[in-house]
Amino acid sequence: MASSSSSSSVLMSRLTREYHQLLLSPTEGISAYPRSDDNLTSWQAVLLGPSDTPYAGGRFHINIAIPNRYPFEPPTVRFETRVYHPNVDSAGLICLDVLHLPPKGSWKPSWNIGSVLTAVQLLLSHANPDDGLMAEASELYLRDRAAFDALAREWTQRYAIGNTSAKLDGPAAATERLASDDRKEDGGSPTAKRARLDTTAHNGGGTDAVVAAAATPAAAGGTAATKDAKDESPPKLVEQKHEHKQEQQEQQEQEEEEEEEEEGWWD
Repeated sequence: MASSSSSSSVLMSRLTREYHQLLLSPTEGISAYPRSDDNLTSWQAVLLGPSDTPYAGGRFHINIAIPNRYPFEPPTVRFETRVYHPNVDSAGLICLDVLHLPPKGSWKPSWNIGSVLTAVQLLLSHANPDDGLMAEASELYLRDRAAFDALAREWTQRYAIGNTSAKLDGPAAATERLASDDRKEDGGSPTAKRARLDTTAHNGGGTDAVVAAAATPAAAGGTAATKDAKDESPPKLVEQKHEHKQEQQEQQEQEEEEEEEEEGWWD
């Protein structure tokens, strides 16, 4: 019983850390968050269709189910938004090596939710019709690429662009705003946002608290949070940077321990 409780605690700690990392270092075109603070094993994600593909401009909703043995078992990842793709079936299931354990797949505990979503987004740009789930889409992709692109673009327009339910909401909107602000050269302060997120995560704030920190406006000359970040003395900034570096080092050590545990498990 104690072992089960300890395993659950390790899992929750890992998922909380991954979520904080996604907020602190967002990947362009990817938003992901737990559906609630009460259940960190159920996630929602939104992928933006890559440019120069038939999926450009689309917002694709993804459902992520985390198993109890994560990260020693991969998450179950499924498209909730319909997408015409050789490697995605009608139920949204995805044919991707990293979503399966060896020897059939290539999942390793060093993978995480963020890297999995990056792989899924890359799959939209580089399909693998030779190992497809949808025979018709795979055959069309190989035989007539222009016709395939036209049909995939039509589906994107119908289900991922024209569908108003695919708009970001709640925590996803907060994470996308954070990523957008990080890409801006003026207006808002990514440094101030990161400072608030670092502080919230360091103090043990839950997902709702971290999302609230991410969503807080930080326009130049606007909130007190931004002013405080700008007025911080150099020693405090150095201290904060040191704390963040220490957290990164602890995360790396924990990942190394998990890999060692995985090697023992496989043996």
